[in-house]
Amino acid sequence: MSRFLFLHRLCHWEYWPVWIVYLPCFFQYLYYAFRSRSWVFFTVANPGIVNGGAFLVPKDKIYRQLPESKYPKTLVIQPATSILWVTDWLASQTLNYPILLKPNHGLRGLGLTIIRNEKELATFLPAIRTAYLVQEFVKEKEEMGVFFVRHPGTKIIKLTSIVKKEFMSVTGNGKKTVEELIKAVPRYAMQTTALREDSAVFMDKILNDGETFYLPKIGNHSRGTIFLDGKEWNTEGLLNCVTKILEHLPGVNYGRLDIKFDNFERMVNHGEFKIIELNGAFSEPAHIYDPQYGIFAAWKVLRDHFSYLFEICTYQLEQGYQPMGLWDGLKLIRAHFKETEKF
Repeated sequence: MSRFLFLHRLCHWEYWPVWIVYLPCFFQYLYYAFRSRSWVFFTVANPGIVNGGAFLVPKDKIYRQLPESKYPKTLVIQPATSILWVTDWLASQTLNYPILLKPNHGLRGLGLTIIRNEKELATFLPAIRTAYLVQEFVKEKEEMGVFFVRHPGTKIIKLTSIVKKEFMSVTGNGKKTVEELIKAVPRYAMQTTALREDSAVFMDKILNDGETFYLPKIGNHSRGTIFLDGKEWNTEGLLNCVTKILEHLPGVNYGRLDIKFDNFERMVNHGEFKIIELNGAFSEPAHIYDPQYGIFAAWKVLRDHFSYLFEICTYQLEQGYQPMGLWDGLKLIRAHFKETEKF
């Protein structure tokens, strides 16, 4: 199985190390750094987000800029927070399990955990070593990532990437266990260890013929979710919806909104959705991970988005915005990676 998964990773670029996927962008970055005379020019793209949304961005500060009804109920906790404090807050918000715990400065789903009962909460809390968010688990069935580019001068907004997220599920044949069904799908097989640790996944259960079992709904590519090109959702209605959201986020010009909803029409026409993440300067146009995209097509999309970012930064620099200094930028990057070691 390990050799099979290795070959699968090798033949599918979406599993390659990030530095390989982004290698062409490095040379583009060097060119832009030379032109802007700044190694960290990207920090001026989003003055409305800490560090431009590049490193060590506190998620709670972004949430607080949004209407409360548009993001999950959220509590910030620190290491050594007592379970009583958390359970009292859950009761005050009338929240039941499951809940979500994730680092306040997380990236790419690192450290994100679904907590399904008080016993799991009691086990997890003493292990945290950095600020975490305790969060309502948003149960809406659909999730999308909407990449937006807003020119800070003209204020014109473009939606440049829509990713549709398809969560993991297996369908039984009356013979195989859930674990056997998982291992039959390479994308899912890579998550076997994590799924074994999830109390909601009964690995030894044999599903009836045609019975579908939905695995934990975590919308991260690294956690087994399939990313698809959602260009059919790139409508005038969605653009209007994103425009209204960005009215609450002055100084945010480049990034990706991750949104959960049940029905697309009700989302765009009646505002029935929850924003679960806003990513800034280092956002990905995540539709490139659709299996139909080859590496060269993905490189073109990344190149185009990096040029959008530089166009915004060039305008900001012309308006007098000052990027972070090189030394401060290096310290920030070091601090970022030290923080990620804690989860």
